[in-house]
Parts: sequence; structure tokens; C-alpha cells
Amino acid sequence: MFATAAAAGTLISGGSLLMALWSYAVGGVYGTLLAMAVFLVFMLMRRMNILSAPRSAEMATE
Repeated sequence: MFATAAAAGTLISGGSLLMALWSYAVGGVYGTLLAMAVFLVFMLMRRMNILSAPRSAEMATE
């Protein structure tokens, strides 16, 4: 997020295009890692039945 903002700021201020592209690439790497981390946490929660607990509770009451 910060790297993308830095890239936009570099472009707006008329700075080096190479620096802006490098900042954008770093932002892309961090964005990918963040997305992977969120996905792994989501899968872990599903495996531990944290998200599906309300559904299993409804099935138990029937």
C-alpha cells in the first residue's frame, strides 16, 4: 500500500520512472504476500470450523 502510494507520488512529482516502477513492484510483492497470508488464515479458520460453527449449531438444533 505504501509502495503504491510512493510510486504514485514519484510519478506525480516527475521523479524517476524507474524508481516508481520499482516501488510498484515491491508493493505488488507485499500485496501478494498479504493476500496469501489472508487466504491461509481463512483456510485455517475453515479447517478449525470457526466460520462454519453457526451452520453446525443450526444442524444440531434440528
